[in-house]
Amino acid sequence: MTPAQNKALVARLFEELINERNTSRVHEFLAPDFERHDIGQLFPDRSGAESTKEHVAMLFTGIPDLRMDVLDLVAEGDRVCARYVAYGTHTGELLGRPGSGKPVRWEGINIYRFVDGKIVETWQLGDGMRLLQQIGALQS
Repeated sequence: MTPAQNKALVARLFEELINERNTSRVHEFLAPDFERHDIGQLFPDRSGAESTKEHVAMLFTGIPDLRMDVLDLVAEGDRVCARYVAYGTHTGELLGRPGSGKPVRWEGINIYRFVDGKIVETWQLGDGMRLLQQIGALQS
């Protein structure tokens, strides 16, 4: 696939998996041996495409109205970098904290690596400090 096609796939990933909540289509985006690396270690690293469903379900439990908007997509070779903003209302348990009813918003950057039209690996770095402060897990 071309870098432009890879960018389009990442845009669809955010829209369909998160914003449309269609996690049943995860295998259209991710290879079975997919690896997710959380650089900031806010969330655990994950292996396998199915683990992404678990990760997204955890986010939806804590922030049922979660949305993620892609702000920038940059592609070169087999990599796509996405800068995004995530937002919603913290009404359920997240990271061991009960729902607060407060709005949350954080930004992040993900780098995706492609093989044969599927994402095989991603490195994620979100503003975990900001999220933890907003849900009351850290003092401002």
